[in-house]
Amino acid sequence: PRPADSAALVERVREEGPALLVLDNVEQAVGPAAALVRRLLDGAPEARLLVTSREALGLLGERVVPVGGLDPAAAARLLAARAPPPVDGSWRDDEQVGRVLGALDHLPLAIELLAGWADSLPLPEVARRLIERIDLLVSERRDVPERHRSLASVVEESVRMLEPAAADALRQLAVFTGDFDAADAEAVVEPGPALVSVRALVRRSLLHPVAGAPGSTLSRIAGEGAERRRREAGEGHRSPRPRAMMPRRISRVPPWMVSLGAIRVV
Repeated sequence: PRPADSAALVERVREEGPALLVLDNVEQAVGPAAALVRRLLDGAPEARLLVTSREALGLLGERVVPVGGLDPAAAARLLAARAPPPVDGSWRDDEQVGRVLGALDHLPLAIELLAGWADSLPLPEVARRLIERIDLLVSERRDVPERHRSLASVVEESVRMLEPAAADALRQLAVFTGDFDAADAEAVVEPGPALVSVRALVRRSLLHPVAGAPGSTLSRIAGEGAERRRREAGEGHRSPRPRAMMPRRISRVPPWMVSLGAIRVV
């Protein structure tokens, strides 16, 4: 908002006394949002703010609570609730459903988009096509915001907001289908300081630290988007790292093939 609008908002919140103010999807403009939140905290100290974003605001006193996908049971319930009458029984097969939802990181938006295929194709057919085509998951609803119409648009929007060095690093890190550590990242990210780019990607929720291990992993959705950018750049599935130095967890196949079980990494 403009300075005058911000001042009016701060005054109104201060007059309300203790209040909870919710700001949603502020990754669209993190800088201005952070400035507004700072003014609100300084001008209306009794207020509390709940902010959702793919990127932290970077403010003193900010408490970041990572939000991942749903738990498997909740993901299955969401699919069942959103899906139209299915074309066959595969959409009610717990094992098949669990496998596909796991490949989608149990993300609510991905599940909503997947549900739209229930009356058109058997679940194994959808899963097979997802191996190569993440853009299969699109919404035909007219009341859905453009940025939520497909998984591909979510990834593209996230990448568009990256600095060039971080965007290049994301593309180069697409050679990993599993976790990787700092040394791995430094071997494939060229040029520039790899760890600075890795930190930027973690802060923007495109990389996730691996629990109990000194490494990170690309989210499966971001990994597919990054792999597409590698192909568009003419890099295919090649890695800048010499073949003899490749760790076992680097594969020359798209991450979705591993996620959906179409191929096994050895």
